[in-house]
Amino acid sequence: MNVLIFSWGTTITHGDLDTWIGFFATYYGAIIGGIIAGALTLIGVKMTINSTMEGVKRTINQQKNLQKHEIMIQTEKERLTKFYGPMSMLRSQFDFRHNAHNFSDLDFDEQKLFLQELSDNLLYTDSEIYIKAIEMRWAFKDGDYSYLNEAYKEITEIITDELHSIRKLLRLPTIEI
Repeated sequence: MNVLIFSWGTTITHGDLDTWIGFFATYYGAIIGGIIAGALTLIGVKMTINSTMEGVKRTINQQKNLQKHEIMIQTEKERLTKFYGPMSMLRSQFDFRHNAHNFSDLDFDEQKLFLQELSDNLLYTDSEIYIKAIEMRWAFKDGDYSYLNEAYKEITEIITDELHSIRKLLRLPTIEI
């Protein structure tokens, strides 16, 4: 400062050395402080935006998971009301009327009713029941009651197991045997 301002002794230089040192210290201090404060503010804003975006992503993922869970619950309810519940009730009626543990214990109309109910709602079943239902229809046309009896037992066991699983998943009262 001394060399730049006061060594020449110009007429346009007003004030003494202490005044100019205070001025330049304040001036450069403000510029440097502004740059540092701006940088810290920028970093803080960036951290806030990143934190907010992570929170939004977490919320979106939670909503997606809730939606998937709700769709799964609705699907299981449909499976229960459209296929497994009615088929279980139909089998219970046959057991009550005839003590029917085999397909051949049912009369012809009940056999047709069972196969019709089984075929009408295959959309709500798994692949194992789907295949057995198709095989049962062919065996019914051929009159193969030994296969029909075996398949009837298998399907009713699968229905009972699946009904138990669905009831447990939906937190409905389960029937323990």
